[in-house]
Amino acid sequence: MSAIEIISLVASIVAILTAIVGVWYQGRALKHKDAELRHKIDLDWKEFREKYTSPETRMYDWLDDLGKPVKSQEDANVEIGFPYLAGAPVRRPELFYGRRDLLANVIRCASGKQMASMSFFGARKAGKTSFLHFVEYSLADPYPQIVPVYLDAQTPFESSENFYAYMLRETMQALEKRKQNVARYPDLPKEVPFEMLAEFLEQASSKQWSFLMLLDEFESLVVKDSPFDEKFFSALRSLIQKGQIGWVTASYRFVYMPETTTSPFANIIQDTDYIGALSLQDAQRLITEPAARFGHFYEKEDIDFLIRIAGRMPFMIQKAALLLYKAFINNLRGKEARSHVLNTFSIEMEHYFDSQMKFLEENEYQTLLQIVGDASADCKPADLAVLEKYGFIEQVSGGYQILGQTLADYLYNRSKN
Repeated sequence: MSAIEIISLVASIVAILTAIVGVWYQGRALKHKDAELRHKIDLDWKEFREKYTSPETRMYDWLDDLGKPVKSQEDANVEIGFPYLAGAPVRRPELFYGRRDLLANVIRCASGKQMASMSFFGARKAGKTSFLHFVEYSLADPYPQIVPVYLDAQTPFESSENFYAYMLRETMQALEKRKQNVARYPDLPKEVPFEMLAEFLEQASSKQWSFLMLLDEFESLVVKDSPFDEKFFSALRSLIQKGQIGWVTASYRFVYMPETTTSPFANIIQDTDYIGALSLQDAQRLITEPAARFGHFYEKEDIDFLIRIAGRMPFMIQKAALLLYKAFINNLRGKEARSHVLNTFSIEMEHYFDSQMKFLEENEYQTLLQIVGDASADCKPADLAVLEKYGFIEQVSGGYQILGQTLADYLYNRSKN
């Protein structure tokens, strides 16, 4: 190869390398400019959203991007915290005890060819909310076509349309949980017309879905200055004609329109029942099983003591059992622990009993005072029946007795004042 050819070849190689370097450099510059442009677009978009997008939308966007917490390396089977829930509604099904007969009634109403409706009555902290959550759980697997929708009537509502939007939102969310391949439900305005709610339920029912509306704290909808009138309640009642829809309401008593003894719901309620005292067996299980999961096993004397002072209402049992468990982990035992629990429990329950008495009719309250003074007192059968269903009293040989020494002592002191 001649010198000229060698020089020409080298020149060609250099030219090719120069071109390659040029292309590479140009590509790098373009990538840099693209990155700068994307960054500017992101900043402009962020500025635009912050300026023009609602805070509610930004909150939902932030939640969509929110990751999950890193799980602890500790054994997931190890129980931590406290074994009892004294006050908060029970959401974990394994912590719920009793009420299987009530659950069976709900399932019968919900699973028929045409859904029926029920009302449950119970005293404050009788476990109404916990029961409704247990209904949600219990309908999950055996009845995939039934969608339980929990509705909290204590939620602040400004108008009927505000409630319809809340009801539609909760229904769509419950349906999304039930059928995993359903697209995320759209954001809804704070108020929607009744027709929109009714149309959704009717269309969903045509696809073989059934909806069981679990309306908790029903009486909160008829408080003073409530935005709801008879037209609103009639609209809710009419939903049962729009598709496969049933109602389960929970309240202290039957809910009537303000200052009346009528209710548009009255003629759609097929069955009523009370959420009252647990059976003795369920009360014993509520004491022993949670503690056993934490490695503590109560003696029979402790179990009898807790039921004697607390009665068989779940809230009171859990409160008393929690106090005894705390005494146990603080190294108190036997009579010393029980004496401490009785004194503390009596003080803590006084405010609760005060609030309970405000919900009673005067004749019911006077009946309790009569019983605490004389178990064989001659009281009206209707009053005795209601108080027994609420879980305040039980029938014994020779008459009736107050359920729970602490409540009996409270009533005795009230009768002396």
